[in-house]
Amino acid sequence: IDQISIGRNRRPLKDEKVAELMESIQANGLLNPITLDQKLNLIAGLHRLTACKLLGFEQIECKIISYEDSDRARLAEIDENLIRSELEALERAELWLERDRILEQLGLRAKPGDNQYTHQGGEMISP
Repeated sequence: IDQISIGRNRRPLKDEKVAELMESIQANGLLNPITLDQKLNLIAGLHRLTACKLLGFEQIECKIISYEDSDRARLAEIDENLIRSELEALERAELWLERDRILEQLGLRAKPGDNQYTHQGGEMISP
């Protein structure tokens, strides 16, 4: 656990959620591992990591994912928060804006007129 790095742009911890997780982890163990990149930077699971630290764990189950760059790692972190967390409206809006900026920067954002029938590389893309 002490080798895991936590980025500065993390959402603030919610003490109530950490306390609930501590209770659950004590009763059931850690049901969902945290997610790290190959350099042991935390991608997802700050509340779980904090709960385990407070319980005195020295090790924690984790999934290590390789990302091409820090933008892709941040995109995964944002998506995790948008899907799994109860966010305030402002937090959700800020994450959507940052997500949109990253997708644009990576060239992954849809452009006007794109749809499932858009041609790409001479091939028809269709479900």
